[in-house]
Amino acid sequence: MSTSGRFWLVRAASARSDCWVRVRDTEGDPAGDEMMSSLLDGAAPDQPVSLVVWNRGRRRGDLLWSGGSFSAISDRAVQVLEAIGATGWRSVPAHVRFGNGEELPGYQVLVVTGTCGDFFAEADRRRTDRGVDPSHEWDGSDVFWIGARPQFTFCVTDRVREAFEAAGLDRIEYEDPADVVTWTSAGE
Repeated sequence: MSTSGRFWLVRAASARSDCWVRVRDTEGDPAGDEMMSSLLDGAAPDQPVSLVVWNRGRRRGDLLWSGGSFSAISDRAVQVLEAIGATGWRSVPAHVRFGNGEELPGYQVLVVTGTCGDFFAEADRRRTDRGVDPSHEWDGSDVFWIGARPQFTFCVTDRVREAFEAAGLDRIEYEDPADVVTWTSAGE
């Protein structure tokens, strides 16, 4: 199977020198776990999300790795998505700070609302090198979760990747879904 030229798995760069963020628990805000869960479900909170850089990295890109089910996305990347009329996403204002309180301006939380089928849903699994096909039950969005919503990874169409690259967005990693090692039920 080859999906090359159609869909891309996307994640923020995650080297130790990159900024890694998490939802910050602060008084009056929903607990971090609840906020993460609502973001995963495509729910946009009605208040800015407080994020904290939780590692020692200082390098910033247009996506910040969270190790969870959301990404902090730069204002510049949001402008690109808006300019091309990309579907399947919205953003929520974010207040990002380093552990020492220093602000890291220019970021929002990417709330992915597009979906496709869950090709990881099988129980009793075994490894296969066939890759995955995001077109299964895909809702047609330009930005979308895989049904299982693997942590820190979402999918985009070719036009989103091309627009990101044309705009010079950086610290974003792309992977062809056909190259992904997956698991299937033992009976296949």
